[in-house]
Amino acid sequence: MKLSEQVRPRDELRSANVQNKSVVAQGRLPALKPGITEREVTADLQKFSATIRAIHARARQLNFFAAWTVADPFEHVELNREAMKKIFELPAVLPDFYTATTDKIAVYQDVRYFAESIVETVTTIYGAMATCILPVLYALLGACAYLLRTFEYQIRTRTFAPSDANIARFIIAAIGGAVVGLFNNFKLTQDATIRH
Repeated sequence: MKLSEQVRPRDELRSANVQNKSVVAQGRLPALKPGITEREVTADLQKFSATIRAIHARARQLNFFAAWTVADPFEHVELNREAMKKIFELPAVLPDFYTATTDKIAVYQDVRYFAESIVETVTTIYGAMATCILPVLYALLGACAYLLRTFEYQIRTRTFAPSDANIARFIIAAIGGAVVGLFNNFKLTQDATIRH
């Protein structure tokens, strides 16, 4: 990550302070690595914060398709605008680049876990529907198309006679669709699949 390469870790700052007494005496901490400006780090932190907000917003939208089954880690502060601003946006003045960076990385990790959990849930739900339910529905649709065509022909030729055999056609179609669904390879992720 670019930010972690730009900002010095705490232990490096402490060792620099011990070695360079004049920096400590002036009250300045060499928080940035040589050749890195505050403007660069601030711009990168702003982009990072915007990315976190975008991922969180998209994950919340996708959570609708998972019937809100995945808990949002920031749901408790959702209605509090100031708390949301404090979590997802940078303060107007950055007192410490290291703290700001580590805080945003922690928020990013929570948001990323939330988003990945939603993606897995949605993939599982809709993958299961596509593998197990859609073949049955397609088979039933085929049975309906056949029966409508037969009904139209019988009405035209005036040979229509009600029959209980139509229910059997729907049952056979549903069983046939379920069997076709069993032969599909339902993928959960790139590595894991469901097979017999």
